[in-house]
Amino acid sequence: MDSTSSPQARKKGFTLIEILVVIGIMGTLVAIVLPNFIGGRQRSKDAKRRIDLETISSALEQYRNVAGTYPATLTLDCDPDRETLTYTDPVTTTVTTFLTAIPQDPGCGLYVYAIPQLTDTDYTVCAYLEASTPSTDAAGACGGTSPKACNYCKGPYGAK
Repeated sequence: MDSTSSPQARKKGFTLIEILVVIGIMGTLVAIVLPNFIGGRQRSKDAKRRIDLETISSALEQYRNVAGTYPATLTLDCDPDRETLTYTDPVTTTVTTFLTAIPQDPGCGLYVYAIPQLTDTDYTVCAYLEASTPSTDAAGACGGTSPKACNYCKGPYGAK
């Protein structure tokens, strides 16, 4: 009997159908996993933005407790020489530091700090979240000039 005529000897590779089935399964898995991976990166950046705004908001509240008002301006851009949040007492000239380095947006977008006109008792800090759109300021009216409207704000004014 010839060894090439047995069924075990002829089956050395995969059939075209088997290869197409495997490619179809792999394509389905990639289609399911890839959007979750990309969305995960956006959610990670947004989580950092939320934490940064909490940090800034907490520092601003501490500033107000010491100074009596919120700062008139605060630069929240992607500057490598990041600004600090300090207050110098006009009487004792004691310097109090609330943030040694203001957090930066992970996508090098902008955080926005604004106070309503003619008041120093309210403030808002805002950011643009990529993966979601919780909107306390859908029109971007939190005082920013960012190319993307703010869709997440913290602070007494941002919550109104």
